[in-house]
Amino acid sequence: MRVYNIGTYPPPLGGISNHIKRLHEYLLAHGRESYVLDPSGVPKQAPGVVPVSTRGLIRFLWRPRSVLHFHIYSFKAFALMYLLSMRHAVVYSLHGEPDLEHISLSRGLRRKLMLAMLKRFAIIADNPTCEEFLTRKLGLANVVTIPEYIPGSEPDTGDLARLRPYRERFDTVLSSNAYQIAFFRDQDLYGLDILVEMMRELAASQNVGMLFLLPGRGMEDYYEQITKRITEYGLVDRFIFIREPLVEASSLWSISDIVIRATNTDGNALTIHEAMHAGAPVVASDCVDRPDGVILFKTRDVADLVRAVSDTIENLSQRRERIAAMKIENNAEKIDNLYCKLMGVAS
Repeated sequence: MRVYNIGTYPPPLGGISNHIKRLHEYLLAHGRESYVLDPSGVPKQAPGVVPVSTRGLIRFLWRPRSVLHFHIYSFKAFALMYLLSMRHAVVYSLHGEPDLEHISLSRGLRRKLMLAMLKRFAIIADNPTCEEFLTRKLGLANVVTIPEYIPGSEPDTGDLARLRPYRERFDTVLSSNAYQIAFFRDQDLYGLDILVEMMRELAASQNVGMLFLLPGRGMEDYYEQITKRITEYGLVDRFIFIREPLVEASSLWSISDIVIRATNTDGNALTIHEAMHAGAPVVASDCVDRPDGVILFKTRDVADLVRAVSDTIENLSQRRERIAAMKIENNAEKIDNLYCKLMGVAS
């Protein structure tokens, strides 16, 4: 069975690219003939990862039947998937609420065409909210929920050497991340602004630090506004941006006391699963359903965020014990089983 995942392979390192990387590694480790077709235009040096253009995918109409797993959203991509589904087993992964909103906002003939195309694919929704929308509101029967988290490599020793000074500086280390700054419905998607306000409250009474992994360079004007506010609040030594990519994001979670996901929309966030796998309690907004064990706060509510983080700090040992007792599933196996089912081969 030959499998092609179509989407960006790191770098840049983000939730979806990390998912593709780990799925590819799992497939190779389990004897599958696996490739990643990367349309990003950024050179990659990894086995089985090859650059591709959308036009270049047309040649697969003449290739032997394979699994083509798409991780990119666009109407043009859907049209291509529909065409390729005449020969191949096509899978489309819907990675969270933003993709869902693109689909839900389609109207008229475009919406009808999109629904007709979606019925031709096997669709993977990464959380129950997405599955419910696709099945109940759009009437699709070809949807399965598989969270996108796939366990990755252990923390990188080089990363840990970079991060250790921060761990030693603070009694409590908080962390969060984004590939790059983005807005959703005119609000800071990753909640940088409310995290700064939270730190203003917490730092007044305790030795706490925030490490925010932000390797991308989007919206630099807004980034400057945030850093100006950090300076005004006297938090320069406490709210620290990590702008150079880490080899493994798990390196940051492994030295963190608490990981915070302050988004105003989300999918089944890779960060949450990685942090819990590393043994770190997670405080997250209630904008979508979250995994068991996550401590919730009201989306965009600074006071409730401070409450949730303060309570977690006070009960840190208990929270860590609860995380350690939880079972972390490997969703790559579920995806591989889906591939086998579509191709009619034994798993």
